[in-house]
Amino acid sequence: MDIFLICSLCVSACVIMKLLERDNKDMKMLIALAVVIVVFTETIAGLSDATKTLEAMLDEIEIPDEYIEIMLKALGISLVSRLAGECCKDCGENAVAAQVELVCRISLLAISLPLYKTVLKIVIGLINS
Repeated sequence: MDIFLICSLCVSACVIMKLLERDNKDMKMLIALAVVIVVFTETIAGLSDATKTLEAMLDEIEIPDEYIEIMLKALGISLVSRLAGECCKDCGENAVAAQVELVCRISLLAISLPLYKTVLKIVIGLINS
């Protein structure tokens, strides 16, 4: 499914949900859930091509696997925190959304510490040279 179809599906679902907002909140929630599931499964299906391309690029570049693992974990944490935060905001729970985002930022900092250590070693090595 291409991006145009996904966007059309989402916009159409939003219009339908807006029409059902006052009369049938249960149906509105089911439509939202169905759209989220369809978009998520299509996104996961499209990741296989991106994964193959990424693997081919990483084979050509000489970066330690540890750094690539950190970057992929950071990307995953960022995506999950965005999704969770937006879900909490949609439910009207801004305080919970803020806590989710804070925890994820701290997690990003924690997993990226080895990168900071390497950068500091490089900087100290340049200063001492």
